[in-house]
This record gives sequence, structure tokens and C-alpha cells, in this order.
Amino acid sequence: MLILVSTALDINNTFMLLPDEKINIKRALRVFYHIHQHGQLLEGKHFLNGLSASSDHDGYTIVLSNAEVELTIFFHNKYELKSRNSLALQGFLEQLRILDQVKH
Repeated sequence: MLILVSTALDINNTFMLLPDEKINIKRALRVFYHIHQHGQLLEGKHFLNGLSASSDHDGYTIVLSNAEVELTIFFHNKYELKSRNSLALQGFLEQLRILDQVKH
């Protein structure tokens, strides 16, 4: 379940989620895996349907992004989400939802 409670702008005017908000991490991980398996590999990132997926050298940190939003998932399902605005965030979350519905 995705719950968006409140948002804020950081000092760089980047739209960020506050700590009490929730992202569906299981969905994000499924989408990451799907992009990694079926996407095109370019310069260390996999690309599929407007989304990119990458990870650090040991795989403990992954990044899902599009042109306006970046979701970084760390060890123990902690995450950081950066977006230019709420409309961009909603579009990104919809991209995740749609790609998650694709049969693997």
C-alpha cells in the first residue's frame, strides 16, 4: 500500500518525501528486477519504458529513476526519494505501478 502524507522542498528546491511517508518497496524491487532482466544495458544502467535501474558494486543499494524522479533503496529497505515536483512524483509512481503489472 502506498501512502503519501506530506512533502517538502529541500534547500535545492528538490521535492522530497518526509520520513513518515511510505513507498511500496516490494513493488519497487520487483520493478527493479524486471528492468534488470528485460531492459537494455547502457553504461552500467538498464533502461526500460522510460525508467532506469542501477545498483552499486555489491547490490546493497539500488536506484530506480526517470528523467525527473530518483528513488534510491538502501540496505534494510531504507530509501530516499527525490523529485522535481508532485506531478513528476505521481507520474513516476504510476510508471512503477504499470511496469509491476507486466507478467514476468
